[in-house]
Amino acid sequence: MSLLEVNELCVRYDAGEKQVHAVDGVSFSVDHGETYGLVGESGCGKTTLAKSLIHLLDANGYVESGEVWFDGTLPQWEDENGNARREIIDDDRYPVREDGMTDLTKLDDQQIRDVRWRDIALIPQSAMNALNPVYKVGDQIVEAILRHEPATTREEADARARDLIERVGIEPERADDYAHQFSGGMKQRAVIAMAMACNPDLLIADEPTTALDVIIQDRILEELEALQEEFNVAILVVSHDVSVMAEICDKLAVMYGGKMMESGPMGEVLTDSANPYTLGLKNSFPTVEEEQRKLISIPGSPPTLLDPGAGCRFSARCPFVVDECHSAHPPMYDVEQAEMGKRTEANTPHVHRSACYRVDELETMRTEAQKEETWQQNTTQTH
Repeated sequence: MSLLEVNELCVRYDAGEKQVHAVDGVSFSVDHGETYGLVGESGCGKTTLAKSLIHLLDANGYVESGEVWFDGTLPQWEDENGNARREIIDDDRYPVREDGMTDLTKLDDQQIRDVRWRDIALIPQSAMNALNPVYKVGDQIVEAILRHEPATTREEADARARDLIERVGIEPERADDYAHQFSGGMKQRAVIAMAMACNPDLLIADEPTTALDVIIQDRILEELEALQEEFNVAILVVSHDVSVMAEICDKLAVMYGGKMMESGPMGEVLTDSANPYTLGLKNSFPTVEEEQRKLISIPGSPPTLLDPGAGCRFSARCPFVVDECHSAHPPMYDVEQAEMGKRTEANTPHVHRSACYRVDELETMRTEAQKEETWQQNTTQTH
């Protein structure tokens, strides 16, 4: 059973008389202990998606529809032998299904506060500004522990906070310092330590290496991997940096214009890309493993999400667009079947999937996408 299952999630922002379709019908799942990545350019909806899972959207944002099933928020019950068990509860306060997973979208404010830090923790995008400047760094970690573990003493929480700070590479006595006394890399580590304070099952890392130099980036990623191995925590990573994803992710989803364009095992998505947008991303990203080549940018601009239209979100920039692309955004197709020339909708989020009506013409698209002239043509015309 998965730790997290997101089904057809739609998130909107009110913008006067209109709505911003920030996330539109996205589905994926994260298993216990794995690292799942959401990658895409700025404004594609990946951060909105991550924040919506634990009700941290801005005041004008809301989940319009969909489900977010999570394993781990139900009360623990014991049978007559003292063994822990979980069962469906006949209580409207706990929207659960038969396997015991809870729909986070149905929880109220108090219930979701109990979930944050204890079950799901967040490393925010602006970690540099996430620490309270008037509280000592260690005290902020202690506060999170005491909020969710009231039986823990102040002394025990303080010792644990210092241990966590040391685990992420900071001298434990620095717990008595304030945030302004930390460098950028140390602040990032401190926020990671705070996120791990209550040993959550899922850690959401939103751009965890932004604004850090490459040496510190590498150390932060190593520390995340070490913590994951030690605590068996699943990580949902949000980033625009493909190289970060390639280094740490088990599975990867590529987002564009509020939609999921491609998803699956990380190696398959990046090595055997099956969507025009993913192919375009690869062209524009340098790598030290290949011969020197000219980078090819994707022409045009992302769509406005105020009125994205009915067709494929990438159709206006896609060199492989056909008439069908303008009718509706394509469903997710099974890439393994597509490589055999079949266009079959994927019934499970664990397999390699692509939202493209020409997925059964993969070899042609993969070959043509490597040519600069393919992307220089007028992408608004149909072929």
